[in-house]
Amino acid sequence: MMLARLDNEVFFKKAFTDMIVFKAFVKDIIGIDVSPEKIETEKLFNRNWAI
Repeated sequence: MMLARLDNEVFFKKAFTDMIVFKAFVKDIIGIDVSPEKIETEKLFNRNWAI
């Protein structure tokens, strides 16, 4: 078994963008079956909000 450091962002990004790994993780932790169409790992927010 390969272990990775918890602060290794690249490892977790690769692992959790794999649909099979993500679905198994959610099933094991939360106990529900999920069927996402897309898994997003990064979000970019627009900081030019009008007040």
